[in-house]
Amino acid sequence: MPSSRILHSLRKVRGAAAIAALSITLFAFVAACGGGSNGSPTAEPDPQADPGPQVGVDPNAPVVSVDLTEWSVMPDVSSIEAGAVTFSASNSGSEDHELVILKTDEAAGTLTVVDGRVDESAYDEIGEIEEFAPGLDQAATFRLDPGAYVLICNIADHYEEGMYAEFAVEEVTGDLVIYSGREEDLIGPLIDQFEDATGLDVGVRYGSNAQLIATIFEEGGNSPADVFFGSDPGALGALSDKLGVLPADILEQVPVAFRSPVGKWVGVTGRARTVIYNTDTLTEADLPASIFDFTDPEWSGRIGWAPTNGSFQSMVTAMRQLVGEDETRDWLEGIKNNNPTEYPKNTPIVQAVADGEVDVGFVNHYYLHRFLAEEGDSFSARNAFMKGGDPGAVVLVAGAGILESADHVRAAERFIDFLLSQGAQQYFSDETFEYPLVDGVEPQPGLPRLDDVEVPDLDLSSLSDLEGTLALLRDVGVIP
Repeated sequence: MPSSRILHSLRKVRGAAAIAALSITLFAFVAACGGGSNGSPTAEPDPQADPGPQVGVDPNAPVVSVDLTEWSVMPDVSSIEAGAVTFSASNSGSEDHELVILKTDEAAGTLTVVDGRVDESAYDEIGEIEEFAPGLDQAATFRLDPGAYVLICNIADHYEEGMYAEFAVEEVTGDLVIYSGREEDLIGPLIDQFEDATGLDVGVRYGSNAQLIATIFEEGGNSPADVFFGSDPGALGALSDKLGVLPADILEQVPVAFRSPVGKWVGVTGRARTVIYNTDTLTEADLPASIFDFTDPEWSGRIGWAPTNGSFQSMVTAMRQLVGEDETRDWLEGIKNNNPTEYPKNTPIVQAVADGEVDVGFVNHYYLHRFLAEEGDSFSARNAFMKGGDPGAVVLVAGAGILESADHVRAAERFIDFLLSQGAQQYFSDETFEYPLVDGVEPQPGLPRLDDVEVPDLDLSSLSDLEGTLALLRDVGVIP
């Protein structure tokens, strides 16, 4: 098995075949997995996805592409590291096919067959992509433990015709093991730099925050993870009991507002919530100073939001802390009554605002700057920062902590120290357009300084109550 770098070479699911995953919190994920079952897809379907029956896909998981045809099952790799894995199946044959994932040490061609089909009850069935038609693609994400697997099509007689392949899943190992809720294309280059600078071999498991936290709780003291690198403070707070206290020389590099008050995690970058607006129809002066004012009927049909997105849910959690449950409920109901357009995440909101589909949207600040970097200043959208310590201007952090059960504590400390170095902070500023959190590194031109953003007075560690936020969102009827 190659080192963890195999993950860097795997393709992401793109286009119509990809089904955008909805954000899942730890609590929803554990429930969906039945406390550890591997057979459930790890995300809800996107109702706009096409074609075929819809199954869950995590966009952060590495992808194994599998070609199904008469009569073969051909994955593009024969092994991968344990964790969340997306199987993207293409039916290039002339008959309907399916993809069934079985965990077994038996050779692929020697499985027990009853009446023309493999007896799935005799094996540990991890899950399946159900039967779909020729010419279509289908995908789903499953959590795979280390071990030997067989991929089959179990439509009558197809297995016996040769539709099977052996597949191996190996544990994440290395001189340092990172569980990253941050996407590979964002931090993979930094991990490569860290390996080159230190000579350490780094193993990385990528996934959603919720998946990785659930995995850490399931693994307990046997988790191979040394570092958890989460994309929001709610995730870091949810894992706080599993994290050790960081050294003072690491914590003190970051302002108090952007680290755990008890030293369990430290912020690496800042991600401000903003209102993005269409510059062809609005100026910043046309916008209210507070996110609460978007419940006014004048904004009916003009708002884009992503209530299933993790950063939106963290903003709602912050709102609950700042103004209480009742006022947060009133705001959600007011926005809902204004008939907002729902999107799966931030990027399509930014595009929709620029295209004039909606006039405003609730997003993280840096998505706009990615568009500006690609399309230039003519891009018809800009960010507005809410005023007066408004919840709509909360600054969330991506951050990292070290597991109490870590086997490689010194290497983990070196990695977090590296993330806070001038070079890494400059990388985040230049490449991801997030706010650097250490002195001496400036944000991207066009971004206000963090000191000038009127952020609410909020303890970020209080954002761990994602379960309460989910319950409220469901009760109001803005998520299923």
